[in-house]
Amino acid sequence: MDETGIKRKIESVAFMYEAIEDYPRAIDAHVLSWEWGNESSRGRLEELAHDYPQTIFNRVLNYVEEEGFTRSKVILGYCYENGFGTARDMEKAVQCYAESMEYCNDPKLAAFLGICYYKGIYVEKDDHKAFALFQQASVKPKYAWLLAICYYEGIGCETDYQKSFELLQKVNEKNMEAVFILGECYFYGRGTEVNYEKAYSCFKRALALYGMNQHHRMQLFEFRRAQALDYLTKCQLVLQNVA
Repeated sequence: MDETGIKRKIESVAFMYEAIEDYPRAIDAHVLSWEWGNESSRGRLEELAHDYPQTIFNRVLNYVEEEGFTRSKVILGYCYENGFGTARDMEKAVQCYAESMEYCNDPKLAAFLGICYYKGIYVEKDDHKAFALFQQASVKPKYAWLLAICYYEGIGCETDYQKSFELLQKVNEKNMEAVFILGECYFYGRGTEVNYEKAYSCFKRALALYGMNQHHRMQLFEFRRAQALDYLTKCQLVLQNVA
């Protein structure tokens, strides 16, 4: 039986145990299945952690410490992050996630870890690790703005306005920070030609996004709001003079 066949066999055994409600064996089988790289088993372990937190934590911890399982560290991190079967401990969660990234192709997790390293939250600040993680995360367009900001501000890399501008084109227009930086690109001609009309449109959009979401009521976005208002005034003056 080839590797694909083995993976499918282990995965089917895990779901078979679930079907007969033998959850301890199902959990063991899902841990082994995830260790072989079956994403569906990772998802089920995270779901089962809500209903069987202590069993999940104990079994996964045993496999990591006694059997040397590697992918399972991401499940252990999930338990520490959410307090499933153990006290909530974000430092341990981040450590587990970081140690599992070599084996997990997870853009969302890479983005989360990148932010931790960029801001020095739960880990020592490390711009180069943040940049590497944002590169992994950027395969998903929704996270490309994080890598764009690295290139824009020279975080863990050389400043490259062209790459930053190209990445920002992929970002959802509902991302306030990305829209604001794109406005600056057009305003100063960074990675593209100066275009005050497009800059004005971006800053106007950034202000609209600020007003749409209470999540933006934080210091960074208050600062961006003030900057956007200032840029809007400057754009209007330039466009009026051109007219």
